[in-house]
Amino acid sequence: MLNSISIKAKLLLIVISSIVVVSVAMLIQSVVSLQETSDAVIEKFKEDAYKTKEEELQNYVSLAIKTVESYYERTSKEKIKNEVQAYLKNQTNFMLSIMQGEYDKYQGKIPDAQLKEIIKNAVKSAKYGETGYFWINDLDAIIVMHPTNPSLDGKDMKEYKDQNGKKIFTEFAQVAKTSGDGFVDYVWPKPGYETPQDKVSYVKLFKPYNWVVGTGEYVDNVTAKLQEEALRAIGDMKYGKDGYYWINDSKPTMVMHPINKALDG
Repeated sequence: MLNSISIKAKLLLIVISSIVVVSVAMLIQSVVSLQETSDAVIEKFKEDAYKTKEEELQNYVSLAIKTVESYYERTSKEKIKNEVQAYLKNQTNFMLSIMQGEYDKYQGKIPDAQLKEIIKNAVKSAKYGETGYFWINDLDAIIVMHPTNPSLDGKDMKEYKDQNGKKIFTEFAQVAKTSGDGFVDYVWPKPGYETPQDKVSYVKLFKPYNWVVGTGEYVDNVTAKLQEEALRAIGDMKYGKDGYYWINDSKPTMVMHPINKALDG
C-alpha cells in the first residue's frame, strides 16, 4: 500500500515537475519572443519616424526651392527688362506730375526763366532708390540738366555714341518727339566695372518746354535686387518650433544663415 502511494506520489511529482519545466520554458520563450517583437516594433517605429521626418524635410526644402525658383524665373533678360521698364515708368510719371504741378502753380506769375530754374532744381534734387536720378535734355539732344555730371549741362550730345555706336541722346530726343515717351536700351559706364554695362532708360516729353525727362537703370542691378529679395524671403521662412533654412553654394561657402549671420561669406 505504501509502495503504491509512493509510486503515485513520484509519478505526480514527475508530472508536476514536467508541467513546471514546460511552463517555465514556454514563459522564457514568450518573454524572448515578446522582447524580439518589442525590438522589432521599436525599430520599425524608428524607421517610420525617420522616414516621416525625412519626407517632411524634403517637402519643406521643396517649398524653399520653389520660392527661389519664382525669383529666378524673373531674372530672364526679357522679364528683367519688363520689370525695369514698369519701375522706371512709374518713377518718371511721378516726377512729371511734380514738374507739371510747379508749372501750373507759377506759370504766368513769375518770369519764365525763373520758372524753368524752379522746375530744373526740383528734378535735380529728386532721387529714388539707392542711385536713381533724372536728367533733362531738349529735342535737339542738348543737355538741360544732369544732376550727377553738371559738366554736361548745355552740351550738344547729338553725336554722342555708346560703345555699340548708338547715338543714345539723339534716340532719347527722337522717342520723345515721335511717341511722347518710350524706352531706349544702350550700354553706359558703371562704377566698379571696366566696360560699359547694359542699361535701359525711360524718357518722357515735358510738353510746356519740350524737355525730355529721362531716368535709367542697369539691368544687373535688378538681378542683384532679386537675389537679395530671394535670400531675404528664404531667411524669413520658418517651420515647426525651431526650423529654418540656410543656403550655401557648391564650394561650399555660406551664402545666407538666418541665425548666425557671422557665417555668411
